[in-house]
Amino acid sequence: MVRIAIATVLTAWLAIGQLSVCLARGYDDKFRFGIHLDPQIGWFSVDNNRFENSGVSLGFCPGVDGEYIFARRYSLGTGISYEFRGGSLQYLTGGYHLKTKYDGDLPIKEHSVVHTRTSLLTIPITLKMRAIEIGYTTFWAAAGFTGHITLSETAESPANGIKTIKLNGMYQPFYVGYIMQLGVEYSLGGPSSVVGGIGFNGTFGKAYDPGLGVVGAYNLHLRIGFTF
Repeated sequence: MVRIAIATVLTAWLAIGQLSVCLARGYDDKFRFGIHLDPQIGWFSVDNNRFENSGVSLGFCPGVDGEYIFARRYSLGTGISYEFRGGSLQYLTGGYHLKTKYDGDLPIKEHSVVHTRTSLLTIPITLKMRAIEIGYTTFWAAAGFTGHITLSETAESPANGIKTIKLNGMYQPFYVGYIMQLGVEYSLGGPSSVVGGIGFNGTFGKAYDPGLGVVGAYNLHLRIGFTF
């Protein structure tokens, strides 16, 4: 599944690159394309007292981006990314289970911690705003919505004697979130620039299902990219 996801991102990258060449012939000032590799940390948010978040999880998010510039300082952005994130949850009461792909439902002990990982295809739709360029530097801000498609999910829990196993339906197959970013572009001449920034990504409603309530997934990421 991971190989399929990577192949999908690479194919999209090549397709967007091909499209950019075609569009650039007549619309140099309207379309921009880029790539990114964002390190990130993720965690859970819980709406009840049966569970609580237990620390943060490291992840990364490579992908491709496209922008349509419809006004001098405003553009609409989208793209596709392969996202690898996770979260850890402490079960404060007993009676809950992990739904696994091959081993059925595994019981989870009271006060034990389950560490989860998931890979996703993420598609954002954002509005991007740019400040006036100062020298070679332009500051920008973006906000919008994200769609997440779950490709794979795993968990481990030493306290329950569980090594890395594949889950089945603990993460939602599809969920919607929001994204906010602040950053800076440093021009390399022409349309090319190096991009850096920081962003926050959250979910609307349930991303993970421990058996009760709403568990949302959140992350803080660094934007490291290149626009051409």
